[in-house]
Amino acid sequence: MSNLFYTGSNKFYIGHPKINTYMCKGQRGRGKTSYWLCEGGERALNEALSNPDFCQHKFLFLRRSEEQLKIAVSKGLFNGVWNIPNSVERFHGYIHERVHQKKIYLSNGENEIHVGYITDLNNVKGQSVEDSDLLIFDEFVEAERSKYKGGDGGVNEPELLARLDETLFRRRNRWIIMLGNFDSPTDPYSEYFGIPYNVPKWSNRENGIYYEVDYSEDTKIDKENTSVGKLWKGTRYAEYSNGNIALGSVDTDLICNKSKNAQHKYNVNVCGSKLTLWQDIDSSIWYVHDDYKFDNTKPIYTVMSKDMQVNGMFIAYNSLFLNLFRVRFANGMVRFNNQKTASLFNLIINLAK
Repeated sequence: MSNLFYTGSNKFYIGHPKINTYMCKGQRGRGKTSYWLCEGGERALNEALSNPDFCQHKFLFLRRSEEQLKIAVSKGLFNGVWNIPNSVERFHGYIHERVHQKKIYLSNGENEIHVGYITDLNNVKGQSVEDSDLLIFDEFVEAERSKYKGGDGGVNEPELLARLDETLFRRRNRWIIMLGNFDSPTDPYSEYFGIPYNVPKWSNRENGIYYEVDYSEDTKIDKENTSVGKLWKGTRYAEYSNGNIALGSVDTDLICNKSKNAQHKYNVNVCGSKLTLWQDIDSSIWYVHDDYKFDNTKPIYTVMSKDMQVNGMFIAYNSLFLNLFRVRFANGMVRFNNQKTASLFNLIINLAK
């Protein structure tokens, strides 16, 4: 088992001349955040030690809310960093951290050096960090749409980040690292930037974005052999935490083809996929499929366009449709032809939560 922990990207590094935004989703417990804090912290520390009067490479650690930020700080941002091989040597003994007035300091017991900042998405105006060129956005994916900032099921949060980005780094080169887990089949940032559903890698050279999924079978096996892993092995949570299946997957018992008595009722556009919704005239069971053509004589709902943009009008004006299908799903009255369809359906009914 040689691939237990995240060891960076084959494409991206801090300072890359063409890739300025790196997005990575993957298994829990792989050490993605610790890895990039190590890279960013070492970079800032080395510059400060060699040129203490002109350190321009500090980093910002970003979490969505002030509460999330406080929890992360209370646990210690660099706790996981010291478990990375050779990290103590790389930091020249500066292995004690302190956060004061939103500034991150590292100390060797005698001297203290300012290496970064902490911030959140609550206040995106009026911040000034001319000595920073790196933003680490930790846990950018939420399990529930209501947790995103800006309202409308998260559709507005990417533009909050855009405002923060412009405020902090206006007219300067910078690098953004966005890290998350498989907490949702899709997220507002994937939708906003048009990242196709369920792809392992994707890039947009014009915008300088590189996206990838981090997954290791070695990590999965190792986690399953712990006492915690043994307890939850075989459950949906284990598939999400240990594997590469997003929250929103359903029991395999719900995967089947529609009945012969099912009648076509609705058409739904979502994430570039065409879903058809069918109801059995005898049992009232609903079936969701992605392998039938639209019947244009039936209602057509556009949840997301092909470029992954959320349709705000769908969320605003179809609360009854969403609530009805939430209740039907909760009562075991919905079936799917595959897991992708199930994930897209879960995405739809949870948009307005």
